[in-house]
Amino acid sequence: MKLNRETYQILADYERYLEDGIIRTEKSIGKYRKQVENFIAWANSKEYTEIKYIEIMEYIRYCRSQGMSSRNINNYLRSVRHFFDYLNKEKSKYLNPISG
Repeated sequence: MKLNRETYQILADYERYLEDGIIRTEKSIGKYRKQVENFIAWANSKEYTEIKYIEIMEYIRYCRSQGMSSRNINNYLRSVRHFFDYLNKEKSKYLNPISG
């Protein structure tokens, strides 16, 4: 998924999805969106066309290499998990590689 006009529309819809029961505060919703944008930018830099468990593990290694704490990494993964949940629910075309 590239950061283009379609992606920004999906991210805006994702924010509304969060507002409808996942996250209540605007500040938290903004953090979730920013974390998902960072994930998408990372995936684009790797030229991934599909995200599976192995890519998520690579993303975790990348986050660690950037000096992120385990707590921050978990926060990022939570945001990404909710994003994939949103895509599955609303777009019916993505699997969630983070679901447990």
